[in-house]
Amino acid sequence: MNEQTSAAPADDSRDEAARALQTALDRRDNGGSSGK
Repeated sequence: MNEQTSAAPADDSRDEAARALQTALDRRDNGGSSGK
């Protein structure tokens, strides 16, 4: 495993996944009726 080589891509994917997860959690917590 080359962590150094896949550092950037993995970080990007992790960031996108985290963002999507947070969005989903926010929608669920707010009942999907939040204008934020």
